[in-house]
Amino acid sequence: MKKIEWVVFCTTYGCNPKILLDAPFEILDQVVRYDKKGIGGNLKINWKNLMDYKNKIINPLSQMAENSFKNTGIEIIKEKATFIDNHTIEAGGKKYTAENIVISTGQKPSKLNIKGKEYLHDSNNLLFEENFPKRITFIGAGIISLEFAAMTVKLGSEVNLIEFSGRALRQYHGEYVDKMIKKFESEGVKFYFNETVSEVVKNDNGFIVKVSSGTEIVTDYVMDATGKISHIGGFRLEELGIKTDRGGIIVDEYLRTNISNIYASSDVISKNIPKLTPTAAFESKYIASQILRNDKKIEYPVIPSLVFTIPRIAQVEVTQEEAEHNPEKYHTVTFKYGEMMLFQQKNEIDGEISVVLDNNNNYLVGADIYGEDEEAANLINIFTIIINQKMRKSEIEKMIFAFPATTWGIFNFFLDNVLVD
Repeated sequence: MKKIEWVVFCTTYGCNPKILLDAPFEILDQVVRYDKKGIGGNLKINWKNLMDYKNKIINPLSQMAENSFKNTGIEIIKEKATFIDNHTIEAGGKKYTAENIVISTGQKPSKLNIKGKEYLHDSNNLLFEENFPKRITFIGAGIISLEFAAMTVKLGSEVNLIEFSGRALRQYHGEYVDKMIKKFESEGVKFYFNETVSEVVKNDNGFIVKVSSGTEIVTDYVMDATGKISHIGGFRLEELGIKTDRGGIIVDEYLRTNISNIYASSDVISKNIPKLTPTAAFESKYIASQILRNDKKIEYPVIPSLVFTIPRIAQVEVTQEEAEHNPEKYHTVTFKYGEMMLFQQKNEIDGEISVVLDNNNNYLVGADIYGEDEEAANLINIFTIIINQKMRKSEIEKMIFAFPATTWGIFNFFLDNVLVD
């Protein structure tokens, strides 16, 4: 019997602990939807117990990943590395020479340069807080803030969110983002749009966050989620001559830096491609093939993205906004699968899908999804396959989906009413 080893990504920060922590809050949301429909009760989350469970499950993952690498003969050196030349790295007082070198140092949270910045926390800190704050303020209305706000408001915390622009999640379908913001507001999240933070002051009652309009927000915890920057400092890249810009390391179509034997992978790259865990894995595998003498340029497949809020927002390829600005190329169709399949969809009435189709051949070229639970993730992955393979209606009809799964009903409706050959 062949033994399969599984390497886990995001072993300490990010995806894995966030997904684990999210699950109980998702259950709470389901219970609210079933109130007076056969399920009742006042369920509560014990944050300390949940953190104990998170530590028990998540903490061993990094060692599991390390063991997996070691079992394949990979040496792990836990030291800060600096370049000596394009074939030599110094780490822990020792020099290591290699024919090829890959830089994959990822990103790190940025921090606002304001008065009182020493009081700001980042998302990594929040993943280890044993006692959850009663009042929490997020700076920035991106993915990280909204994912944490979706959980924290269900703990009964007073949640404030400050955003310098006029809307959240600008890369996602605005109509679905607005629906989510309204749901958050109904739960108690207070949003401050078109505001900038000027100062954070500590006092006996916690902290005061001062914003540009003159408003002062009293809070116990301030999380700076205004973005991340590529982790490229301290490696002597400039001295070596490796080109970088504000987005990170500049690479060519083979993921090589301007020094041909040095590659860069994942979030450290300056790129428009989504900086996601699956993208990083795809790039790393590609670089391995390059080192083994594959001479093909990298070709990215269709890349879906998912905001792990409650509800979820998912998106793949051509957006609704892009379609609206190019009516000569695309047309869109929206269907409310939450209303259509209410009992299959766990009483989640707001579930909705908007798809983009090419005018010339009616291929599916994009999709946006708004919905609770895992359906948004499952659906966006299936749409991604259809788009990536340019599948026609006749090809999809050759497949049978499990019944009574939501996907069965949705794709039958999709084939009968949206996609035509």
